[in-house]
Amino acid sequence: MTDPSPAPPAPVADWAGRQAALAAVAARQLFFIGASPRSGTTWLQLMLDAHPDISCRGEAHFGDSFALALRKAAAEHNKLLDHKNRLLLSEVGGYPLLGLPELRHLLATAVLLGLERQTVGRPHCRAVGEKTPDNVRWFAELRQLFPQARFILLVRDPRDVLISAWHLNARLSPGWAETRDLQVFVCEKIPIVERNIRVGQAFGDAWPAQFLCLSYEALTDAPEATLLRLFDFLGVSATPELAASCAAAATFERLTGGRARGEEAAGSHFRKGVAGGWRGVLTEETNRYVVEKAGWMLARYGWGER
Repeated sequence: MTDPSPAPPAPVADWAGRQAALAAVAARQLFFIGASPRSGTTWLQLMLDAHPDISCRGEAHFGDSFALALRKAAAEHNKLLDHKNRLLLSEVGGYPLLGLPELRHLLATAVLLGLERQTVGRPHCRAVGEKTPDNVRWFAELRQLFPQARFILLVRDPRDVLISAWHLNARLSPGWAETRDLQVFVCEKIPIVERNIRVGQAFGDAWPAQFLCLSYEALTDAPEATLLRLFDFLGVSATPELAASCAAAATFERLTGGRARGEEAAGSHFRKGVAGGWRGVLTEETNRYVVEKAGWMLARYGWGER
């Protein structure tokens, strides 16, 4: 005969212990990578994660997804509390609503929970970071949550960014490209790329000590020297041997199973792996439009000279 008594309740979580673990993560060098999509953040992430002192994963979408969902849930909850406070509890004061400090605390806790999980098996990493391209629009809010964090902006020639985005859309949605024109697509999307980088660079101009801007082209031309700058910025071991090892861990050939850089595979996340591929693809008219809309980027990051 089976025992009709209910099963014992699950043990209460070790709240204090978990909070201590999150505090330990927060004490490390946190960092966030942002960019326009298709700027090479996955490649950068893999090189960083190959460093023994760094854990870098992506994409968590803390800002552009979780924070928005959290705000919506809090607004609904506050609406319920406010209704009951006014309708039933006005004489006794009701219950406090969730305010901005509480929302920030909840979001910071969620971020730390994610960063803690990504370090499982690597408890001694000195720097812990995450790369979601849309972080670029959330750098300021992430800094409010973590004032000592570091922020990395990865930039890439917007013409190459948009050609890569075109091929990604075509890969993810068969038939998508058949009803669209590449030149029109570039002209329509260049303001979005320009705005992302302008927001990210404005953050860097305001907080230069916590900000580093790297370019896809620099990673392509001089990966080891660029990684050494990044390692110094994150406060981890920075030796030529480590830079060479991390660069070797994420070469284009290794990531694609032996395909040479420049050899195109339309169905791969790592399609071609070259800088300046927009030449011979964009018309002169489209290129002039890009220069008109994003000329400051071309001048600031040296793309007009390539």
